[in-house]
Amino acid sequence: MEFLAIADADRVQEYVFVPSELKMIRGASRLHVNLIETLGAGIRPPNRRISANGGVVLGAFATELEAAAFCRTAERKFADETASASVTTAYNAYPAGTFGKSRKRLLEQLEINKRSRASSAANCGNPLLVTCEKCGLREACTGGRDGEVLCKSCSIKRSESDRNVFAQPGSTPAESFEKIGEASSPENYLAIVYIDIDKLGRYLDDYMKSADASEEMCGKLSGCIDKAVRDSVMEAALPFAKSTLLTHEVLLMGGDDAVIALPASGAVSFLLRFEEEFVKPERWGGFKIPIFSAAMVMAHSHFPISEFLRIAKRMLRSAKEVQKENSVYFSVISGPGEDSELAGGGLARTAKPYPIRAFEHLANGIQELKQGKVPTSKIKALYGLAWETPLQGDLEYLYLLTRLSDEHRGILLKPELLGHQLWSTGSNGRFTRACDIVELWEFVHAE
Repeated sequence: MEFLAIADADRVQEYVFVPSELKMIRGASRLHVNLIETLGAGIRPPNRRISANGGVVLGAFATELEAAAFCRTAERKFADETASASVTTAYNAYPAGTFGKSRKRLLEQLEINKRSRASSAANCGNPLLVTCEKCGLREACTGGRDGEVLCKSCSIKRSESDRNVFAQPGSTPAESFEKIGEASSPENYLAIVYIDIDKLGRYLDDYMKSADASEEMCGKLSGCIDKAVRDSVMEAALPFAKSTLLTHEVLLMGGDDAVIALPASGAVSFLLRFEEEFVKPERWGGFKIPIFSAAMVMAHSHFPISEFLRIAKRMLRSAKEVQKENSVYFSVISGPGEDSELAGGGLARTAKPYPIRAFEHLANGIQELKQGKVPTSKIKALYGLAWETPLQGDLEYLYLLTRLSDEHRGILLKPELLGHQLWSTGSNGRFTRACDIVELWEFVHAE
């Protein structure tokens, strides 16, 4: 009888994104990817690696002893090679012909094991200890570059920070998020794009009936996300690139999600290109193409990365409200406020979240307005109209239309932008795209 064993990294984002300096995130991301790949590569015949991506390694083992040894190895390697990250493991019997049921029992046991794990200890302010200057969580034990006082975990991350595991060979990673933001137009604006597959468990359950199908499906899913991200981010960031200096960073790429940093002015084109690459049928080889949701947060490059991620996670939950379609929720933090989109009385000053096709139409409409050289002042005035009562807003919008040329008026009257009224009616009440147009205006270009 064979045995299934699984190793699942704990709190991956907490490990990768603390501390929040780009170099430390890069080092942590590289460590995480290398650990998963090493664990997967260590499963050799007669045992079988089924998947090794996204922080999870799943394998089939000839004996219980080998399954248990794999679990011990995974736990030891994570502890030794990161000094702060951990992994939860589980294994159980796998009678022939019962892969689906055995995998389900294994995941249930894994969840039990995760809940029973103790939280990692942190420095609670002992006056006799020196706290790490970067994470502020653990006791400092070593000196880093430039006289830094670091804990062992941050020191390891620092040592791995010179190369981005997702970057092209020969390229030079950006020194900081500020350097990425410098490539944007307007300058110093950074975008964090968070992409996640919808209802992944249900999607995988349809295919993971056998070890062969599981191995193929997991490889296909992670491979398609990986290829689509790499191709799209290179093309979107290329216009802003300086020599071999990278103007983007793939911060995290798992089996079903990805977090990317790039100049804000390249974020819209990146997301649209990603969707184009992701849904190519030839990539999926007959498998059903899954649905994804995306959050796109744009703010000044000094904005804390923890806040980028907090807002992105919240927006991602809203994006998933769009059913059966790829979707996106976006926000420009220094622009119209994300917390003021609901006007009350069944009115919304936004059409977010957008199905990806509707988002593409919005971006193309803004691009057409810019190509037609519509005065920026006229577009920015739309934001104020959304704060009027609906009747007053509609009246002032009609007046604004009379002050535009026939060409400019014709573009703005397209239904994918505003149409003949400022406010439209949808299934959830009345809404307007006026604020959305203003929000994206600076980050969509005429070319």
